[in-house]
Amino acid sequence: MGTISGAGALILTNVTEVDRTKYVADFLGSFAEHVNVYKLGQEQDTLVPMATGEGMTANWARLHPFSVVTAAGSEAPHTITVDQIRAQNIEATLAQWYKVIRISRATWRQGRTGTMPGSVALLGQNAAETLERQTCSVLCETGCYVIPGNAYSADAGTWDAYLLQERIAVTSTSSTTTLVTTNITHNAAKTSTDVFKGSFVCVTKGRNYGYAGRVSGSSTATARVLTVTPTMPETPTSDANDVTSFTIGQPFPDAADYVAQAATIKLDTYILRKAVTVLRINNAPTFEDGLYRAIIHPDVEMQLMEDTNWAAVMQYQKAQKGERNELGVWGGCRFAYSTLLPRLSNTAETVNTYDPASGDVRATFVFGKGAFGKVALEGETEPNFTTKQPGFYDAIDSYGTMAWHYWWKVKPLNANWAIMILTFLS
Repeated sequence: MGTISGAGALILTNVTEVDRTKYVADFLGSFAEHVNVYKLGQEQDTLVPMATGEGMTANWARLHPFSVVTAAGSEAPHTITVDQIRAQNIEATLAQWYKVIRISRATWRQGRTGTMPGSVALLGQNAAETLERQTCSVLCETGCYVIPGNAYSADAGTWDAYLLQERIAVTSTSSTTTLVTTNITHNAAKTSTDVFKGSFVCVTKGRNYGYAGRVSGSSTATARVLTVTPTMPETPTSDANDVTSFTIGQPFPDAADYVAQAATIKLDTYILRKAVTVLRINNAPTFEDGLYRAIIHPDVEMQLMEDTNWAAVMQYQKAQKGERNELGVWGGCRFAYSTLLPRLSNTAETVNTYDPASGDVRATFVFGKGAFGKVALEGETEPNFTTKQPGFYDAIDSYGTMAWHYWWKVKPLNANWAIMILTFLS
């Protein structure tokens, strides 16, 4: 009988340090090329690390702005007015995300020059798209100040056909999930109890500052009660020193009584200017280059090309683009595109859910710095790439594995610094 040698197996299962280093570089390069929204999440200029021994939960503090002093105070100690710092704790618990693929021994040996690098690049793209999709989902649902594409400022308190209501002062409350105000009115022809259902709410001042949520139900015009989800951290108040003010945007109304989203409601430079204006009014900080960031879908970019204000500037900047996917700079924003931005169904009086693949309404994001935060294990600023050669996956050494994995969490920090414009997808 002949002898069995293990030399071949040793050669097959070996991953050299050169190959490993190249694979990691290819993975991270592909990952970096496919993230747009995710990479804008920052606070204190960096990713928050979770150090060893600190558990799996991180916390941020969202500070509330102080009310403006409108009169001189007295120097007498017993008459000095004292305010306290108001901060809302924001908690995030890490969770593990990953994708594992297996590769046959034959492919591992014979396809090293083509299949293996290609698989690594696809894993990097998969990691980027997974984190991008989750970031968009979280922001869409609970992290943005929403502006419908046909909106304009309506500070007077009337709910009108343009579907945006700004800065309504709450005058009384019944629970931490209900906003009650005497300032909301709407079209008299509309009597449905759920006229505001599905609206996006963002608290702009006072208690619960920076919160964003959805209206899950609303009463008639007489009662004017809005129930929101998720639950507000604190009970809204009408106290003069801490009055809760909020915006409410409803891009999905009943077309019988309102101007619904339609194919004519497209993204244009007017609504982009409004988004930047709102960020400035809300004191949203810019990024290091003094600009905000706008992320749009290629379908929406096509709409913008019909706007002469946009087309002229983009043509001039054609040769000045920087990062991959960057479109240029316009109106105080640096623009890039992403194919994973939210889509929602155009259904009236319902809490429309985020879906990256279907729905008539497309989201465009315009961010200030610090609108949302990310947290990961210490030392892991990006997903990890690992590989195990054949011999570790199964008993007969048939397969090896490649994977990306990442312990992380994304969390909205201040919805007033993240604008989501909703326009019709034509």
